[in-house]
Amino acid sequence: MKPTDRFSYLAHNWLSPNHQSLHRLYLPVMGQKALGLYYYFVTFFDDGRSQWSVSHLLDQLQLTPQELTQALDRLMAIKLLDLYQDSEKEAYLVHLKEPLPTEDFLKNAAFRALLEKALGGQAVSSLQVKLPTGLTKLTKSFSAVFSTSLEPQLEVKQTAFDLEHFKKRMFNDGLRFEKEQDDILALYELAERFNLDWLSLYRLAKETSYQGMIYPKRIWAKKTQQDQKLTGEFSQEEKEMLQVFKVTTPRDLLEQLKKIYKASLLDSERHLLDELVAKNLLDEVINVIIMYSLKKTNSTNLNRNYVLKLANDFAYKKINSAEAALMYLKIGMKPSSQSKVSAKKMTKPNIPQWSNQDYQNQTSDEEKARLKNIKQDLLAQLRKED
Repeated sequence: MKPTDRFSYLAHNWLSPNHQSLHRLYLPVMGQKALGLYYYFVTFFDDGRSQWSVSHLLDQLQLTPQELTQALDRLMAIKLLDLYQDSEKEAYLVHLKEPLPTEDFLKNAAFRALLEKALGGQAVSSLQVKLPTGLTKLTKSFSAVFSTSLEPQLEVKQTAFDLEHFKKRMFNDGLRFEKEQDDILALYELAERFNLDWLSLYRLAKETSYQGMIYPKRIWAKKTQQDQKLTGEFSQEEKEMLQVFKVTTPRDLLEQLKKIYKASLLDSERHLLDELVAKNLLDEVINVIIMYSLKKTNSTNLNRNYVLKLANDFAYKKINSAEAALMYLKIGMKPSSQSKVSAKKMTKPNIPQWSNQDYQNQTSDEEKARLKNIKQDLLAQLRKED
């Protein structure tokens, strides 16, 4: 809204808001300016008879246009207001909403998490409505009292994000949050943005978890995983390796590769894998980095600097699939036309030997046998899981 804009109210939208809920629940979340704006709308409500100037609103509340925008955003996000724009009349329409009672407010996973961030978990728990134990509910249903000739209807359950069921499944599977309040807000946003019920979201959370920890940003990466425009084809061997990358965890893959050379996983490599996960890279992308790095450095151990350099490139390029990662290594990292001269001087290709269809294999028979064993072991593991 700009100062020169005008707005009106939705007709027949009289409210008598729950002031206790507004001050105990909403105020800590949305702030004083948003609360003042809400009370302004309720106080000056005229049943939609007139248009009002936004500049008048700003003067009354002593807000800047930026503060007004922020307050409106918070009121809309917390579902106390809907704002519509009428392009024909060049004006806005304000639709006010009632604040939720305490019980309903705290049932909303996102609202509760916001309130806990503001007040603390113990303070919010003290607001919870709890019935004493040993009570028997005597309330009768609507249909039992106001019977009709209609057949009874089955109750339709909401498909919204159900935090309690989500947490129970987490407990059963031994999963946990890193930062519970922040993670719950992120999960709620994911559920809303992608229209996911709690079970669908949980399956994604479990799939993208790492060492028992849920990472909402990795869920985001999985949901936004796109078939990026790939210019090129994969060999049969590459396709088989891509299958392995899709179903193997980075730690398992690295252990299998090192086992071929009778090497063991180092603590520094475990920490390095943690860092790659912290960059919100998916397992399949990390697997490509592992395979490529070991071949590029011709070592049984991961080179930290080289791995992080490649991981930074992938994160910057928003590479979120094994296919896109492999194609980037095959094509995206090739020298530009301006550096063709220096490229001719390269003694090694800039892609792993197993993924480069143009590579002339000049390794020893012993090395060939080891490479073959790597592929066979990984593919055997894949078939075993299938």
